[in-house]
Amino acid sequence: MAAHWREGADIEDPEVLARCARVAGLDPERALQAIGDPGYRSRVKAMGEEARRAGITGIPTFLIGRRRIVGCQPYEVLAAAAESEGALRRE
Repeated sequence: MAAHWREGADIEDPEVLARCARVAGLDPERALQAIGDPGYRSRVKAMGEEARRAGITGIPTFLIGRRRIVGCQPYEVLAAAAESEGALRRE
């Protein structure tokens, strides 16, 4: 997440993925091999299908009470959604 959202890195680049794996404490070579593993690919596909059935259409999606906020949104949008669902602002 940090590589993509904070650094603007191309997370489809194998070198970037290897670096992310290393930072996460994983073996970079094994992490890159996992990309093509049919078992992992099947698992990711199933997770995507589950998300679609739940109505998730984009990343990130925030589920706040009954509300669904899709995409990167300003703090104010998320705060207003939380407040509309009964959350209280901290002082």
